[in-house]
Amino acid sequence: MSPKKAKGKRSQEQGNRRAQPSRQHPAAARGRPDAASHAMPDQKVRVFISYARADYRIAETLRDELMELNRDRVDCFLDTKTIESGEGFENKLEEALKAAHWLLCIFTGEQSEYCGFEVGVFTAGKASLRERESSRVVCFHDVPNYPGIFRSQENISIEYPPERLTTGEVFDEAGFYGRSPLVKFFQDFSKFQNLYVPREEGEFTRRAESFIRKAKGITQAFRDSRGNDIKFDTPTQLGFDIIAPNKAGEPLQSIPPDAAVKGTYGSFALFSMLPPFQSEQLPTAPWASIKQASNTVSSGYLPWIQRLERDMLNAANGQALSETEATFRGSDKTYRAILVRHIVHFNGTHRFGIVFVPSLPSQFLGDQNTSMILAGLVVASRFRFAYFEHPERIRTWFSDEASDNEFQARYRQLLYDLERMQQESQELGLLDHTVFIQSFGSSRKAIAEQFLTEYAKAKNKLEAALPPSGAPVTKENRPTIKSAILTFLAEVEDENARFLQAALDAYQDQLQEQLRARKAAKAGGAS
Repeated sequence: MSPKKAKGKRSQEQGNRRAQPSRQHPAAARGRPDAASHAMPDQKVRVFISYARADYRIAETLRDELMELNRDRVDCFLDTKTIESGEGFENKLEEALKAAHWLLCIFTGEQSEYCGFEVGVFTAGKASLRERESSRVVCFHDVPNYPGIFRSQENISIEYPPERLTTGEVFDEAGFYGRSPLVKFFQDFSKFQNLYVPREEGEFTRRAESFIRKAKGITQAFRDSRGNDIKFDTPTQLGFDIIAPNKAGEPLQSIPPDAAVKGTYGSFALFSMLPPFQSEQLPTAPWASIKQASNTVSSGYLPWIQRLERDMLNAANGQALSETEATFRGSDKTYRAILVRHIVHFNGTHRFGIVFVPSLPSQFLGDQNTSMILAGLVVASRFRFAYFEHPERIRTWFSDEASDNEFQARYRQLLYDLERMQQESQELGLLDHTVFIQSFGSSRKAIAEQFLTEYAKAKNKLEAALPPSGAPVTKENRPTIKSAILTFLAEVEDENARFLQAALDAYQDQLQEQLRARKAAKAGGAS
């Protein structure tokens, strides 16, 4: 017999039983709830199924399984099937909700925008005590966190069978689905107004088998709907995902302090952070805490954070990304922060993917003294090339005639260059001041020591005079910023030149000493 014929036969048999109400199972006489005597055999049981668009196949399966219980009496409202084109759908929804006995809601992680509306209309539409007692709200879900509106209602968690069995293990399918909360739901539903009342012992068995099949079918529909869902998301690089809520259609103006930052524990460890582990998800922290931790780890101004935020905003608003690298000093080495992905959700939320790429070590090979001197030459020369070789250009950059945008761009660039000097000094091994000073020899180490001392004093003075990190340039603070920058450059310029001269002389002495030693070694070998 084909499934369709079998289904038709079952419906016919149920119709025959309704036509002969006197054939009551003995259990009814004992007060069994399957046979509540007050229900009319031809009364409709109306069901409203609420679901998100992505879950339509689940809703359709649930509707089919419910109607198969009794096609004459079960009336399921499924908006795509019930509302005709051109009809006022909100009025139609309200009518169906007020008339429904059951509101069945499907939740797989994406909530229908009408979910709260439907629950509110359904419950408010049950004015009398009898209506409230005969109405049911049930949420079917396969995720641990379902909407709070269902907390006080009946909730049915969809449980999935094991994906793999150990060697020799046999899966008890009937037992697994027989214990499913879905079977209990169908038992309760079939008792509602004597919808499906077994009349003989054999029919109890057939009903139990039918409910197991239905539980399996609905479970499979939920599983099929997960086909495009992410099962595992394992980052393979250090980095963060930053989720910034925003209204759909509106430009993203800033990265809010409470934007969620997700990443591996290794990523948070770069900032000496250890967020708690919750619900088997990647650790999460607010964006504001990352900025605060970055300030603690790196110290001083954080133009890399500002550039990264600017890149995210540019990506969100369809603008080109900046060309400068957003580099920072982590807990162990220097990293580049690179924006690699930007996702926009239909609700307006922006998701940014950031990876942290460690910079390669830059120490020079060879004799320590020579390497230290050469590294100092490189770092100090970069700064001289940028700010001291063309003083008239610097005065133009920070003059009163420069526009606010031009002034702010040069100001941020200066902060970046200072930060990059610190990072490059770290990469080249220059932060061990004792070794660095000793490499200049007894005759010049005082110059090297004075340069480090005076530069640190000038930089600390500059930072104390500037507005907080990330604050924009305004008419009020621009004169202060200008004065602080020009004072810093004036204080550093002579020290920079004196150091470079000392470093060149020391490097030349080291090189000549090595060449003399090499020449002597060759002469000794020849004799």
